Amino acid sequence: MKQAGLLNALEASLKRGRVSGAYLFFGNDEEGKKKAVSRVAQIICCAEEKGVPCEICVACNSAAKLLHADIRVAQDLSIKGMREFRSSLGTGAWSSRSIVVVIERMESIREDAQSLLLKMLEDSPGNTIFLLTALSASSVLETVQSRVHSVPFFQFQSLEESEKVLSEDLVKDFTRFRHLSFEERFLYAKTMAQDPECVVQAFQEWLAYARVAFRRQVEGKLPSLHLSRTLRVIKLLQRLLVLQRTSSGSSRLALERFMVEL
Repeated sequence: MKQAGLLNALEASLKRGRVSGAYLFFGNDEEGKKKAVSRVAQIICCAEEKGVPCEICVACNSAAKLLHADIRVAQDLSIKGMREFRSSLGTGAWSSRSIVVVIERMESIREDAQSLLLKMLEDSPGNTIFLLTALSASSVLETVQSRVHSVPFFQFQSLEESEKVLSEDLVKDFTRFRHLSFEERFLYAKTMAQDPECVVQAFQEWLAYARVAFRRQVEGKLPSLHLSRTLRVIKLLQRLLVLQRTSSGSSRLALERFMVEL
């Protein structure tokens, strides 16, 4: 389904009164997720309360920018920041039927802070609606996922566009790993792990390359003999990326795990 279709379907559901207590908008389409957050906030806060924002009233205009008094946006995503944010939700709605809580970039929130979010979901009044965004659903704790309505927002580049953004050096490294001894692989991991940001970038590039390879295999442009192995590598890189973004785990250990399972 195209992103416009997703937004229309979501809006139609809200118009029929089918409002979930929490939504998770996930995927790589940042613009689509932002539009969804803005649109739901408008629907909830609109003074007309018809299930469709009038886009004329002051409430609609302020909600579109997430500046309405009944919209609470989490700024500090640390455990301390989330505790303070939770305490700020004690006041009720000023003029809307509900309080809208916006927490973006869930993939950057560590597990302890996400556990606190789980308590917020469980303890908040029934008129509180949570709008969460994340790069992937897997970056959100399963216990949190079980309490939200998840809506995917993805944008896919063509194979040619994907290949243009890949780092030639990282791609060369990726393709030669299987021909290296474990000793050589671990030495590579030890060197790269000195810069954790470099590790994240490498995982992102290798994931993009693996996706290109997978799509070419599916389309018959590459031999499909190793299709299951390519898919396994993609899932592994996704898990490792989530761990690197949401925990203080060792970059070196993450790299070594990748080298072993490759």
